[in-house]
Amino acid sequence: METSADSILSTLDLTAVQNRTSRRTAPDPLQPTGLNASAAWRALEDATVAFRTAVSGADGLALGTLTLPHPTFGPLSLYHWIALAGAHEARHAAQIREIHEALVSGS
Repeated sequence: METSADSILSTLDLTAVQNRTSRRTAPDPLQPTGLNASAAWRALEDATVAFRTAVSGADGLALGTLTLPHPTFGPLSLYHWIALAGAHEARHAAQIREIHEALVSGS
């Protein structure tokens, strides 16, 4: 059972995740698989629902006591992994906005 209500956000540099000046390459199992745009969007929506369901189902559990290694940030608690997932989505949202703006402006 969780015993703390303290925020973990100040303990992780999420700006490093959202900084798009440093490119990162996802490992092979996470590379795009050639889905068309519609299927890729649906897969993202399905994954988002599954993620939110898992996070909601863990409400009240001491996720700070469980850690998994991250290749860049080292060992992270599950709370940190959840925050990292949000920052990662924000990074991709910025990429999508940039591509959309380029398409609209014709450049």
